Amino acid sequence: MQTPFFDAMAALAARHLRFFVPGHKGNPAAIGPFGPLLPYDLTEIDGADDLSCPSGPLAESQRNMAKAYGSGATLYSASGSTSCIQAMLTLFVGAAGSVVMARGCHVAAVRALALLDITPHWVPLQNGRPAPADVDAALAQSRAKAVYITSPDYYGRMADVPAIAAACQKHGAALLVDNAHGAHLRFVTPNCHPLTLGAHATADSAHKTLPCLTPAALLHLRDAALAGPAREALNLYSSTSPSYLVLESLDLAAGLLLAAPPNFDAVAARLGRIAEAAPGLAALCDDPLRLCLRPAAAGLAYADVLAGLAAANLAPEYADGSTLVLMASPWNTTADFDILEATLKQILHISGQYDKNIMSFQDYSAETKNTANTAAPPLPRQVCTTRQALFAPRERLPLAAAAGRVMAGLHAPCPPGVPVVLPGEAIGPAEVAALASGGILAVDVVK
Repeated sequence: MQTPFFDAMAALAARHLRFFVPGHKGNPAAIGPFGPLLPYDLTEIDGADDLSCPSGPLAESQRNMAKAYGSGATLYSASGSTSCIQAMLTLFVGAAGSVVMARGCHVAAVRALALLDITPHWVPLQNGRPAPADVDAALAQSRAKAVYITSPDYYGRMADVPAIAAACQKHGAALLVDNAHGAHLRFVTPNCHPLTLGAHATADSAHKTLPCLTPAALLHLRDAALAGPAREALNLYSSTSPSYLVLESLDLAAGLLLAAPPNFDAVAARLGRIAEAAPGLAALCDDPLRLCLRPAAAGLAYADVLAGLAAANLAPEYADGSTLVLMASPWNTTADFDILEATLKQILHISGQYDKNIMSFQDYSAETKNTANTAAPPLPRQVCTTRQALFAPRERLPLAAAAGRVMAGLHAPCPPGVPVVLPGEAIGPAEVAALASGGILAVDVVK
């Protein structure tokens, strides 16, 4: 495999007498459980390249990743898709600019609105997706030079990227896609990565579906000429001490994707067979690596399904009180899939007989993580800008006492990290109901 950055770091890792940071000095005894990794945990010493302005093996690795994805340029992030999202909005929208933005976006994008004082022109979602006609109308009315959407979302729903890209082309706007959950989409059949389908830039969380360490991420650009400005934008939101272990994992992934891309199609086919074996309960998603469990559709109690998964030590990616989302990858073992299939069959046959005391996955309970599936209210009334509200003096109130006030905080349990009411928006009865159904019982409001 072509792994120029990892090879360079492996050579440096063999050096002795480390009188440079980090403090563990590459000594495996310093942090016992992480011992084998410590020699590779390097920093910007001579020969190690610099993420803020890569020119050596790190730059070569990024070119390899761009080749694997067919992008004009691909930039690495060791700060997750958060920094990539914020860099996209900085690069294509800029301070005090405007953007057509689909509702249901991640808090990372909302924070960028506040930091850059961007004016969003909101497009509501229909069945979890922005309608291309609504995007076209918003562009015609706003004359914004960029559109920002999320695809796929937490439920594996994918937007009609080609149609939205066509609307953007019609109005001379750039299409930006939060593709955090879709780094694998380039390598499935058919290739449905947003960049392939017409996006100008995407933010991909490589660690979510590729063999990379958290929080490895990729910023893909259609136009190679934007690589320099994009790196400057990324630097605004990134640490000056990035994890070299994360960067090395990206380099190893680039080598793998170029040499022999993993068989994502086989994973999709296996999930298809699992869905067939659990009719009514398991449903395939637009995203081929996701499986959604909908207990009510199978006439089952949500608590029974959650308890059944817990009894088999199967932890879902996300659970919202009505739907459970499972994410798979080529690095799940055959045994993983066999156990999942057997468990779902068992749940269908003996639902109601589980001991609720074994429900060990309380972090996935409906009380804390169900905002994404909440029926969002109509677009709340905008009282002030996102920036004004997020940086305004605030006070915390019980939700019941917040009606009539203006939201100041970003209340969005993660996952999915999607706020229902944004800073600067009025909190009315519909917003109170939506927040309450998401388990949010107190909010920060503008004083």
